Amino acid sequence: MAIGEFISVLDTQGFALYSGKHHQLCKRNKNVVVLLSPQTTNHNALVRSILINDAGSITATPEDSLQLWATVSSDFALIHWSGDVFVAMVNDNLGKNRLITFTVSGAGVIPAAITDFMALANSSNLNSLSQLLRPYDEIILTAPCLGAANTRLESANVLLNGAMPDNPIDDVDLGIQPAQCRFRHGSGERIVGAFCGGAALNIFSFTCDVNGSLPATPDDAWSAYAITSPNLGFAKVTNYVYAIFTNDNDNNVRIRTFSINPDGTINKSFIDTEVVGAAVDVGPYMVELGEGYFIVAYSPTTSVGRLKTYFIDTDGEITDGEIDSHDPACTGFGIVTMVHLFDNNWALCFQNTNTEIMIHTLSIQTPGAALSHGEMTMGMGP
Repeated sequence: MAIGEFISVLDTQGFALYSGKHHQLCKRNKNVVVLLSPQTTNHNALVRSILINDAGSITATPEDSLQLWATVSSDFALIHWSGDVFVAMVNDNLGKNRLITFTVSGAGVIPAAITDFMALANSSNLNSLSQLLRPYDEIILTAPCLGAANTRLESANVLLNGAMPDNPIDDVDLGIQPAQCRFRHGSGERIVGAFCGGAALNIFSFTCDVNGSLPATPDDAWSAYAITSPNLGFAKVTNYVYAIFTNDNDNNVRIRTFSINPDGTINKSFIDTEVVGAAVDVGPYMVELGEGYFIVAYSPTTSVGRLKTYFIDTDGEITDGEIDSHDPACTGFGIVTMVHLFDNNWALCFQNTNTEIMIHTLSIQTPGAALSHGEMTMGMGP
């Protein structure tokens, strides 16, 4: 069986969701995942630990849960930090954006209180997915879905035990409100990202040093093409080659690749483009399978949801045509996240209905565990 082929669906299980709101899935270990979503009774941020056995069977009742903040929250991001420690980012209805640390044991036990919290730049609820990135052991980069005139990404210090100082370290001003910013750690201090804003797809590059220091503005930026959807997938192919997956204004989803130079300047033309298919404006999402293989998820016009796998060479050339395709059995297919559990086992999480989050466990032919999995080994969420 070729790498990238979908082998089987191992299990499916639904979990309650508050009124179609956003959610995030993150891995604790090969048998425990952590789900961040609004609590169904009060719309406050809630984390639940969910057990998945080696055969892919999902336990229907969460192992444990914790309300993170006593205020209506959205625009979630979630990252596994170190050992038992997780970091969440939540945007509450008071216009405050916060980092919150909490712990989940290897068996899925969540203590009854958070570890620490930090206030970030003020924001307003946009109902989109934020992102967190860990470029260094105790430095976090935050990309919230900022509202009003706020256009900054911030760095902060998070200790390995989850403790945080009172204030962020530094910020970089993107100049345009980043509704759905995604970024990756490149070579050395280099950070490369993309977001939709000002009716365009914007690509940018800046540095972050080991102390969390950031430049005032990006080192380079490129308003690449017109786009009206705020949603995108973004992935690192190599330190200098990146892939972006968007729903374009002609209602087709496409993968595009581009490169940067060692000094961070962006080569402002695409290396290759692949039309994945006609789609509606839900998603899209992209994640690395390993060794140049990638999974994309979107909602095609011909069915509810679809996963496809592709190969992208280190020079940015996309092999024409997908390797394999899989249509999950579902009612809806919004707000997709995927995590690699172990070997060929993956967890797929998405909004199935307005009140249900669905988790599928899938067997996908994946490169060997002893080989590098690029993005899967770096601190990233989603």
